[in-house]
Amino acid sequence: NGSGIEPYSWNVEGGKPGSSSEKNGTKGGEGTLYEEEIDYYESFITHHPSGYFVSKVHDTKMKETCYGRMSWNATVAEGQKITMKVRTSLFPDAEGNATPWEKCVAVSNGENISSLPSVINALPYIQYRAELETDDPATTPVLHWVKIEYYYSEPPIIVANSSGRIKFKSSYIYYPNQEIVYEHGAVIQSQRDGAVMLLPYNRYCLPGVNITKENQTVVEISMTDLAGRNFSYAGSTTISVKNSFNNSALLSEKDNVLPNLTLTLSTEYPALWERRFKRVLNESDINTSLYKIDSTPSAVKVDFYGRRKGVKLRLEKTTIDVSI
Repeated sequence: NGSGIEPYSWNVEGGKPGSSSEKNGTKGGEGTLYEEEIDYYESFITHHPSGYFVSKVHDTKMKETCYGRMSWNATVAEGQKITMKVRTSLFPDAEGNATPWEKCVAVSNGENISSLPSVINALPYIQYRAELETDDPATTPVLHWVKIEYYYSEPPIIVANSSGRIKFKSSYIYYPNQEIVYEHGAVIQSQRDGAVMLLPYNRYCLPGVNITKENQTVVEISMTDLAGRNFSYAGSTTISVKNSFNNSALLSEKDNVLPNLTLTLSTEYPALWERRFKRVLNESDINTSLYKIDSTPSAVKVDFYGRRKGVKLRLEKTTIDVSI
C-alpha cells in the first residue's frame, strides 16, 4: 500500500443573497457659510510734518544770573530741521510772564543767548523749546541733549547802555555863553538863567522813554547810541555835523519782567531831567512806593521796584555814526 498526499482544498458554500431594498437618509439642515477675514497691518510708523517740545522751567536759584552759551546735539537728516528757542522769566510760571514763543527768535547752536530779546540777565527761570520738522513721514529729527550755561554775577547787572552828546556853544553877543545840547534824545538849551528842554516840547513826555501802569509798571525805552570820535571845533566858519544810521536791535521784549529796574542818565543838567521824570511819573498814576528819583551833580537815577509783580521792560537800541 503506498501512501499519498491529499491536496488542500477550499470549499465555498453558498450564502444568503443580500437585500436588494434601498432606504433614503434624513435630509440635513441649511448650512452656514463662514468667512474668516484677517486684517493685514504693515509695520510702518508715520511722523507728523512738524511738532515741538517745550522743556520744564529751570530754576537757576540765582537772583543775579548771567546767561552764556546755549548748545545742543541732534541728528538731522536731509529734509529735516530743528529750530531752538529760549526765554527767561521772573516767575516759575513762564507762560504769561515771559516772551511768547512766537516772538522768540531762533538760537544758533553755541550762541551766547544773553543778547537775545527773549533772555534777560537777572531773571532766574529759563525754558527752551525745540521745533521739529520733516518732509518724510517715515523719519524724524532727533534731539539728544541741550546745555545752557549760566553763572552768578555781582549786582548790578547792566542790561544795556548808550553814550554820546552833541554840544554847540555860542559866543554871539546877544546870546553869550548859550549852549545847545543833544543828549539822551533831548535837545536842551542852556544859558545863565538856567536850562530848558526844547525837545520834546511836551513837558509830560520823556524822549525815548514811555512809562505806563498796567498790572505792573511798564517801561519802554528806545535808546540812541552816538558813535564816533570825541571831536571839537571852534571858529567862525560854518561846519556840518554828519550822521548816518549804523544798526538797530531789539534787546528786550515788552513781555520780559524784571524784579527791579534802574535808569541812570549821565548829564550836566540833572535838575532838568529830575523835574521831567517827576512830571511824567505823577501823570502815569504809578504809586510813589514803586519808584524813587535821585540826582547827583552829574547824573539822575530812577529806581523802579517790582514788589512781587516785577517791572516789564521793552528795550531797543539804535546806533548812529556821528562825524564833523
